[in-house]
Amino acid sequence: MHKHYPIIRNIIDLPYDTVKICKIVDIFKLYAHIVYKLFKHVDYRALHSFYDANINRVDVIHLFNGVSFSSRPWVSTFETTLPRNHNHRTFINDYLMSRIASTSCKQIIAFSKSTYAIQERYLKLHYPQYYNKISAKMTIIHPPQKLLIESYSEKVLDNSIVHFLLVGNDIFSKGGLESVRVITQLHNEGYRVKLSIVSIFQLDNITKKSLEDIENLKKEISQNSKSIELLGYIPYKEVLKLMKDVDLVLLPTIADTYGYSVLEAQASGTPVISTDIRALPEINDDVCGWIINIPKDVNGNSICKSEDERVILSNTIQKELYRIIKDDILPRRETIKEKGIKSLQRIERCHNPKTVAQRLEEIYVNALQA
Repeated sequence: MHKHYPIIRNIIDLPYDTVKICKIVDIFKLYAHIVYKLFKHVDYRALHSFYDANINRVDVIHLFNGVSFSSRPWVSTFETTLPRNHNHRTFINDYLMSRIASTSCKQIIAFSKSTYAIQERYLKLHYPQYYNKISAKMTIIHPPQKLLIESYSEKVLDNSIVHFLLVGNDIFSKGGLESVRVITQLHNEGYRVKLSIVSIFQLDNITKKSLEDIENLKKEISQNSKSIELLGYIPYKEVLKLMKDVDLVLLPTIADTYGYSVLEAQASGTPVISTDIRALPEINDDVCGWIINIPKDVNGNSICKSEDERVILSNTIQKELYRIIKDDILPRRETIKEKGIKSLQRIERCHNPKTVAQRLEEIYVNALQA
Protein backbone atom coordinates (compact mmCIF):
# COMPACT_ATOMS: atom_id res chain seq x y z
CA MET A 1 0.00 0.00 0.00
CA HIS A 2 1.47 3.37 -1.08
CA LYS A 3 0.82 6.17 1.40
CA HIS A 4 -0.56 9.08 -0.60
CA TYR A 5 -3.25 11.31 0.90
CA PRO A 6 -6.28 9.86 -0.97
CA ILE A 7 -5.13 6.33 -0.11
CA ILE A 8 -4.59 7.22 3.55
CA ARG A 9 -7.97 8.89 3.76
CA ASN A 10 -10.06 6.37 1.83
CA ILE A 11 -8.35 3.06 2.59
CA ILE A 12 -5.65 3.07 5.28
CA ASP A 13 -7.04 5.22 8.12
CA LEU A 14 -10.26 3.30 8.68
CA PRO A 15 -11.45 1.48 11.83
CA TYR A 16 -11.25 -2.08 10.50
CA ASP A 17 -12.09 -5.07 12.67
CA THR A 18 -10.27 -7.83 10.76
CA VAL A 19 -8.12 -6.11 8.12
CA LYS A 20 -4.38 -5.47 8.36
CA ILE A 21 -2.93 -2.94 5.90
CA CYS A 22 0.54 -3.76 4.54
CA LYS A 23 3.08 -1.77 2.57
CA ILE A 24 3.79 -3.47 -0.76
CA VAL A 25 6.41 -3.46 -3.50
CA ASP A 26 5.29 -2.22 -6.91
CA ILE A 27 7.65 -2.64 -9.87
CA PHE A 28 5.90 0.10 -11.84
CA LYS A 29 6.42 2.63 -9.05
CA LEU A 30 10.13 1.79 -8.96
CA TYR A 31 10.26 2.32 -12.72
CA ALA A 32 8.37 5.62 -12.48
CA HIS A 33 10.73 6.82 -9.74
CA ILE A 34 13.80 6.02 -11.87
CA VAL A 35 12.30 7.77 -14.93
CA TYR A 36 11.56 10.88 -12.87
CA LYS A 37 15.06 10.96 -11.34
CA LEU A 38 16.72 10.61 -14.74
CA PHE A 39 14.45 12.68 -16.97
CA LYS A 40 12.31 14.76 -14.59
CA HIS A 41 9.29 13.26 -16.31
CA VAL A 42 6.27 11.75 -14.55
CA ASP A 43 4.99 8.62 -16.29
CA TYR A 44 1.35 8.64 -15.24
CA ARG A 45 0.65 5.32 -16.94
CA ALA A 46 3.22 3.68 -14.66
CA LEU A 47 1.89 5.51 -11.59
CA HIS A 48 -1.58 4.09 -12.22
CA SER A 49 -0.41 0.55 -13.03
CA PHE A 50 0.62 -2.16 -10.60
CA TYR A 51 2.75 -5.29 -10.86
CA ASP A 52 4.60 -7.14 -8.12
CA ALA A 53 5.63 -10.47 -9.75
CA ASN A 54 3.98 -12.13 -6.75
CA ILE A 55 6.60 -10.69 -4.39
CA ASN A 56 4.09 -9.36 -1.87
CA ARG A 57 2.57 -11.76 0.61
CA VAL A 58 -0.89 -10.24 0.90
CA ASP A 59 -4.37 -11.64 0.35
CA VAL A 60 -5.94 -8.76 -1.59
CA ILE A 61 -4.43 -5.72 -3.31
CA HIS A 62 -6.40 -2.45 -3.05
CA LEU A 63 -5.38 0.24 -5.55
CA PHE A 64 -6.40 3.86 -5.94
CA ASN A 65 -7.05 4.87 -9.59
CA GLY A 66 -4.91 1.87 -10.52
CA VAL A 67 -5.00 -1.31 -12.57
CA SER A 68 -3.14 -4.45 -11.51
CA PHE A 69 -1.23 -6.78 -13.82
CA SER A 70 -0.95 -9.31 -10.99
CA SER A 71 -2.90 -12.57 -10.77
CA ARG A 72 -3.53 -11.91 -7.08
CA PRO A 73 -7.10 -10.72 -6.25
CA TRP A 74 -7.36 -6.95 -6.48
CA VAL A 75 -9.85 -4.11 -6.19
CA SER A 76 -9.53 -0.46 -7.14
CA THR A 77 -11.13 2.76 -5.93
CA PHE A 78 -11.36 5.42 -8.65
CA GLU A 79 -12.27 9.10 -9.04
CA THR A 80 -13.18 9.40 -12.74
CA THR A 81 -12.60 6.26 -14.82
CA LEU A 82 -10.52 3.13 -14.96
CA PRO A 83 -8.09 3.15 -16.65
CA ARG A 84 -7.11 6.64 -15.52
CA ASN A 85 -6.03 7.87 -18.98
CA HIS A 86 -9.45 7.64 -20.63
CA ASN A 87 -9.44 10.47 -23.16
CA HIS A 88 -9.09 8.16 -26.13
CA ARG A 89 -8.76 4.50 -26.97
CA THR A 90 -5.20 3.17 -27.29
CA PHE A 91 -3.64 -0.28 -27.37
CA ILE A 92 -2.41 0.36 -23.80
CA ASN A 93 -5.92 1.17 -22.64
CA ASP A 94 -7.14 -1.94 -24.48
CA TYR A 95 -4.82 -4.06 -22.36
CA LEU A 96 -5.66 -2.23 -19.13
CA MET A 97 -9.36 -2.72 -19.79
CA SER A 98 -8.79 -6.43 -20.35
CA ARG A 99 -7.16 -6.54 -16.91
CA ILE A 100 -10.21 -4.89 -15.32
CA ALA A 101 -12.40 -7.48 -17.06
CA SER A 102 -10.15 -10.33 -15.87
CA THR A 103 -11.06 -12.69 -13.04
CA SER A 104 -8.31 -11.29 -10.78
CA CYS A 105 -10.13 -7.93 -10.64
CA LYS A 106 -12.85 -8.47 -8.05
CA GLN A 107 -14.38 -5.00 -7.57
CA ILE A 108 -14.02 -1.43 -8.82
CA ILE A 109 -15.28 1.19 -6.40
CA ALA A 110 -16.57 4.52 -7.71
CA PHE A 111 -16.30 7.61 -5.51
CA SER A 112 -19.81 8.74 -6.38
CA LYS A 113 -22.85 8.28 -8.61
CA SER A 114 -21.20 10.78 -10.96
CA THR A 115 -18.05 8.66 -11.22
CA TYR A 116 -20.13 5.50 -11.69
CA ALA A 117 -22.06 7.11 -14.56
CA ILE A 118 -18.88 8.35 -16.27
CA GLN A 119 -17.37 4.85 -16.13
CA GLU A 120 -20.57 3.35 -17.56
CA ARG A 121 -20.60 5.82 -20.46
CA TYR A 122 -16.93 5.14 -21.15
CA LEU A 123 -17.53 1.39 -21.26
CA LYS A 124 -20.56 1.66 -23.53
CA LEU A 125 -18.78 4.00 -25.93
CA HIS A 126 -15.33 2.39 -26.16
CA TYR A 127 -15.52 -1.13 -24.68
CA PRO A 128 -19.02 -2.56 -25.07
CA GLN A 129 -17.49 -6.07 -25.25
CA TYR A 130 -16.45 -5.69 -21.59
CA TYR A 131 -19.56 -3.88 -20.35
CA ASN A 132 -21.34 -6.81 -18.73
CA LYS A 133 -18.24 -8.18 -16.99
CA ILE A 134 -17.03 -4.84 -15.66
CA SER A 135 -20.38 -3.27 -14.77
CA ALA A 136 -21.10 -6.33 -12.59
CA LYS A 137 -17.98 -5.45 -10.54
CA MET A 138 -18.89 -1.78 -10.03
CA THR A 139 -20.13 -0.31 -6.77
CA ILE A 140 -20.20 3.10 -5.08
CA ILE A 141 -18.59 4.00 -1.76
CA HIS A 142 -18.42 7.69 -0.88
CA PRO A 143 -15.26 8.80 0.95
CA PRO A 144 -15.35 8.51 4.74
CA GLN A 145 -15.32 11.54 7.00
CA LYS A 146 -15.23 11.57 10.79
CA LEU A 147 -17.07 14.28 12.71
CA LEU A 148 -14.78 17.13 13.75
CA ILE A 149 -17.28 18.34 16.34
CA GLU A 150 -20.03 16.38 18.07
CA SER A 151 -22.54 19.22 18.31
CA TYR A 152 -23.12 22.61 16.69
CA SER A 153 -22.97 24.10 20.20
CA GLU A 154 -19.19 23.55 20.12
CA LYS A 155 -18.82 26.28 17.50
CA VAL A 156 -17.90 29.71 18.87
CA LEU A 157 -18.85 32.37 16.33
CA ASP A 158 -18.84 36.17 16.23
CA ASN A 159 -22.50 37.03 15.67
CA SER A 160 -21.66 40.59 14.65
CA ILE A 161 -20.15 39.46 11.33
CA VAL A 162 -20.60 36.64 8.81
CA HIS A 163 -17.23 34.96 8.30
CA PHE A 164 -16.55 32.99 5.11
CA LEU A 165 -13.61 30.68 4.30
CA LEU A 166 -12.25 29.67 0.89
CA VAL A 167 -9.60 26.93 0.68
CA GLY A 168 -7.87 26.05 -2.59
CA ASN A 169 -4.37 26.26 -4.00
CA ASP A 170 -5.72 26.67 -7.56
CA ILE A 171 -7.28 29.97 -6.59
CA PHE A 172 -9.00 30.77 -9.89
CA SER A 173 -10.50 27.35 -10.59
CA LYS A 174 -11.86 27.25 -7.01
CA GLY A 175 -13.80 30.48 -7.53
CA GLY A 176 -11.41 32.73 -5.65
CA LEU A 177 -11.76 35.72 -7.96
CA GLU A 178 -15.56 35.64 -7.87
CA SER A 179 -15.58 35.20 -4.09
CA VAL A 180 -13.27 38.17 -3.55
CA ARG A 181 -15.43 40.41 -5.74
CA VAL A 182 -18.71 39.36 -4.12
CA ILE A 183 -17.45 39.86 -0.55
CA THR A 184 -15.88 43.18 -1.54
CA GLN A 185 -19.16 44.36 -3.07
CA LEU A 186 -21.19 43.34 -0.04
CA HIS A 187 -18.71 45.02 2.32
CA ASN A 188 -18.88 48.22 0.26
CA GLU A 189 -22.68 48.06 0.50
CA GLY A 190 -22.37 48.14 4.28
CA TYR A 191 -22.79 44.48 5.17
CA ARG A 192 -20.65 42.99 7.95
CA VAL A 193 -18.87 40.22 6.04
CA LYS A 194 -15.37 38.80 6.06
CA LEU A 195 -13.56 36.33 3.78
CA SER A 196 -10.45 34.36 4.79
CA ILE A 197 -8.49 32.72 1.96
CA VAL A 198 -6.13 29.75 2.35
CA SER A 199 -4.19 29.40 -0.92
CA ILE A 200 -0.71 29.42 -2.41
CA PHE A 201 -2.15 30.92 -5.63
CA GLN A 202 -1.26 28.20 -8.11
CA LEU A 203 -2.10 28.54 -11.76
CA ASP A 204 -4.29 25.86 -13.33
CA ASN A 205 -4.85 24.53 -16.85
CA ILE A 206 -8.56 25.34 -16.90
CA THR A 207 -9.10 29.05 -16.33
CA LYS A 208 -6.13 30.07 -18.54
CA LYS A 209 -5.04 32.74 -16.07
CA SER A 210 -1.50 34.16 -15.93
CA LEU A 211 1.02 35.28 -13.32
CA GLU A 212 -0.17 38.82 -14.02
CA ASP A 213 -3.72 37.76 -13.12
CA ILE A 214 -2.43 36.40 -9.81
CA GLU A 215 -0.67 39.65 -9.01
CA ASN A 216 -3.80 41.63 -9.90
CA LEU A 217 -5.93 39.45 -7.61
CA LYS A 218 -3.45 39.84 -4.74
CA LYS A 219 -3.55 43.59 -5.28
CA GLU A 220 -7.35 43.52 -5.22
CA ILE A 221 -7.25 41.60 -1.94
CA SER A 222 -4.76 44.01 -0.34
CA GLN A 223 -6.94 46.97 -1.35
CA ASN A 224 -9.87 45.39 0.47
CA SER A 225 -8.08 44.18 3.59
CA LYS A 226 -10.92 45.30 5.86
CA SER A 227 -13.13 42.51 4.50
CA ILE A 228 -10.64 39.98 3.07
CA GLU A 229 -7.60 38.34 4.66
CA LEU A 230 -5.08 36.22 2.79
CA LEU A 231 -3.64 33.49 5.00
CA GLY A 232 -1.48 31.87 2.30
CA TYR A 233 -0.43 28.33 3.21
CA ILE A 234 -1.35 26.93 6.60
CA PRO A 235 -0.99 23.29 7.76
CA TYR A 236 -3.88 20.91 7.15
CA LYS A 237 -4.75 20.59 10.85
CA GLU A 238 -4.95 24.37 11.13
CA VAL A 239 -7.30 24.46 8.12
CA LEU A 240 -9.62 22.00 9.90
CA LYS A 241 -9.55 24.16 13.04
CA LEU A 242 -10.33 27.23 10.94
CA MET A 243 -13.34 25.49 9.41
CA LYS A 244 -14.83 25.15 12.90
CA ASP A 245 -14.35 28.87 13.56
CA VAL A 246 -16.14 30.29 10.50
CA ASP A 247 -19.81 30.57 9.55
CA LEU A 248 -19.62 29.26 5.99
CA VAL A 249 -17.18 27.69 3.54
CA LEU A 250 -17.12 28.75 -0.12
CA LEU A 251 -16.40 26.32 -2.95
CA PRO A 252 -17.77 27.95 -6.11
CA THR A 253 -15.42 25.70 -8.07
CA ILE A 254 -15.31 24.92 -11.77
CA ALA A 255 -12.96 21.91 -11.43
CA ASP A 256 -13.40 19.14 -8.85
CA THR A 257 -13.92 15.41 -9.05
CA TYR A 258 -15.37 15.20 -5.56
CA GLY A 259 -14.76 17.92 -2.96
CA TYR A 260 -13.10 16.68 0.24
CA SER A 261 -13.27 20.19 1.68
CA VAL A 262 -17.07 20.03 1.55
CA LEU A 263 -17.02 16.95 3.80
CA GLU A 264 -14.52 18.56 6.17
CA ALA A 265 -16.61 21.73 6.42
CA GLN A 266 -19.83 19.79 7.04
CA ALA A 267 -18.05 17.68 9.67
CA SER A 268 -17.25 21.01 11.37
CA GLY A 269 -20.91 22.03 11.36
CA THR A 270 -20.13 24.61 8.69
CA PRO A 271 -22.47 24.74 5.69
CA VAL A 272 -21.04 25.18 2.19
CA ILE A 273 -21.92 27.24 -0.85
CA SER A 274 -20.73 25.23 -3.86
CA THR A 275 -21.34 24.78 -7.55
CA ASP A 276 -23.06 21.66 -8.89
CA ILE A 277 -20.27 19.99 -10.89
CA ARG A 278 -19.39 16.28 -10.73
CA ALA A 279 -20.15 14.79 -7.28
CA LEU A 280 -20.89 18.07 -5.49
CA PRO A 281 -24.73 17.81 -5.81
CA GLU A 282 -24.46 14.38 -4.12
CA ILE A 283 -22.78 15.81 -1.02
CA ASN A 284 -24.15 19.36 -0.90
CA ASP A 285 -27.69 20.56 -1.47
CA ASP A 286 -30.21 23.18 -0.36
CA VAL A 287 -30.98 21.20 2.80
CA CYS A 288 -27.49 21.39 4.31
CA GLY A 289 -25.99 24.19 2.19
CA TRP A 290 -26.43 26.16 -1.01
CA ILE A 291 -25.86 25.16 -4.65
CA ILE A 292 -24.93 27.32 -7.64
CA ASN A 293 -26.06 25.82 -10.95
CA ILE A 294 -23.54 26.33 -13.77
CA PRO A 295 -23.28 25.11 -17.41
CA LYS A 296 -22.03 21.48 -17.50
CA ASP A 297 -21.25 18.77 -20.03
CA VAL A 298 -22.64 15.22 -20.02
CA ASN A 299 -20.05 14.13 -17.42
CA GLY A 300 -20.92 16.95 -15.04
CA ASN A 301 -17.79 19.00 -15.74
CA SER A 302 -18.06 22.76 -16.18
CA ILE A 303 -18.16 24.05 -19.75
CA CYS A 304 -15.20 26.42 -20.01
CA LYS A 305 -13.07 25.58 -23.05
CA SER A 306 -13.39 28.93 -24.84
CA GLU A 307 -12.86 32.42 -23.45
CA ASP A 308 -16.55 33.23 -23.98
CA GLU A 309 -17.56 30.15 -21.99
CA ARG A 310 -15.17 31.08 -19.18
CA VAL A 311 -16.65 34.59 -19.01
CA ILE A 312 -20.21 33.22 -18.87
CA LEU A 313 -19.17 30.78 -16.15
CA SER A 314 -17.48 33.45 -14.05
CA ASN A 315 -20.42 35.85 -14.39
CA THR A 316 -22.89 33.11 -13.43
CA ILE A 317 -20.91 32.17 -10.30
CA GLN A 318 -20.46 35.78 -9.22
CA LYS A 319 -24.13 36.68 -9.77
CA GLU A 320 -25.49 33.61 -7.97
CA LEU A 321 -23.01 33.80 -5.08
CA TYR A 322 -23.98 37.42 -4.50
CA ARG A 323 -27.71 36.55 -4.62
CA ILE A 324 -27.39 33.63 -2.18
CA ILE A 325 -25.44 35.64 0.39
CA LYS A 326 -27.47 38.85 0.13
CA ASP A 327 -30.97 37.40 -0.24
CA ASP A 328 -30.79 34.04 1.59
CA ILE A 329 -28.07 34.29 4.24
CA LEU A 330 -27.69 37.86 5.49
CA PRO A 331 -31.43 38.49 6.13
CA ARG A 332 -31.86 35.09 7.83
CA ARG A 333 -28.69 34.34 9.72
CA GLU A 334 -30.41 31.54 11.65
CA THR A 335 -30.31 29.43 8.45
CA ILE A 336 -26.53 29.12 8.94
CA LYS A 337 -27.08 27.24 12.21
CA GLU A 338 -29.96 25.20 10.78
CA LYS A 339 -27.89 24.04 7.83
CA GLY A 340 -24.82 23.55 10.00
CA ILE A 341 -26.79 21.05 12.12
CA LYS A 342 -28.06 19.34 8.94
CA SER A 343 -24.46 19.15 7.71
CA LEU A 344 -23.34 17.28 10.82
CA GLN A 345 -26.26 14.89 10.47
CA ARG A 346 -25.49 14.04 6.82
CA ILE A 347 -21.82 13.36 7.57
CA GLU A 348 -22.78 10.94 10.34
CA ARG A 349 -25.39 9.32 8.10
CA CYS A 350 -23.54 9.13 4.76
CA HIS A 351 -19.78 9.13 5.48
CA ASN A 352 -19.34 7.23 8.74
CA PRO A 353 -15.80 5.74 8.67
CA LYS A 354 -16.97 2.60 10.49
CA THR A 355 -19.61 1.94 7.83
CA VAL A 356 -17.04 2.43 5.04
CA ALA A 357 -14.61 0.06 6.79
CA GLN A 358 -17.32 -2.59 7.06
CA ARG A 359 -18.15 -2.25 3.36
CA LEU A 360 -14.49 -2.68 2.40
CA GLU A 361 -14.06 -5.67 4.72
CA GLU A 362 -17.01 -7.33 2.97
CA ILE A 363 -15.43 -6.64 -0.44
CA TYR A 364 -12.09 -8.13 0.65
CA VAL A 365 -13.75 -11.27 2.04
CA ASN A 366 -15.81 -11.72 -1.13
CA ALA A 367 -12.68 -11.22 -3.26
CA LEU A 368 -11.07 -14.20 -1.57
CA GLN A 369 -14.15 -16.39 -1.91
CA ALA A 370 -14.89 -15.64 -5.57
